Amino acid sequence: MQFLYNGGCENLQVDSSDVLELMAAANFFQLDGLLQYCEVQCSTMIDLDNIVSMYIHAKVRANCIGFPVSLCYSHQSKLNVCF
Repeated sequence: MQFLYNGGCENLQVDSSDVLELMAAANFFQLDGLLQYCEVQCSTMIDLDNIVSMYIHAKVRANCIGFPVSLCYSHQSKLNVCF
C-alpha cells in the first residue's frame, strides 16, 4: 500500500521474508515499478542456500519467468548447477 500512496519505491522498506510475496502481488496487480523493486531486492538476497527456493517461488507464485531464470543462469558458474 505504501507504494501506491507514495507513487514509488524511494522510501519503501520491505523485510526480506516478505519480498517474494510482495513480488507475487506486484505481478498480479501489474505494478511494474514495484515488481522491479522486488526483483532488485531478491537479487541482493540470493545465495547458495536459497537460490532453489527463490527460483521455485518466483516461477510458481509470481509467474515471473525472466527474473529467476536470468538470475540462475548468471549465478550458474558460482553454483555449479545446470538448469
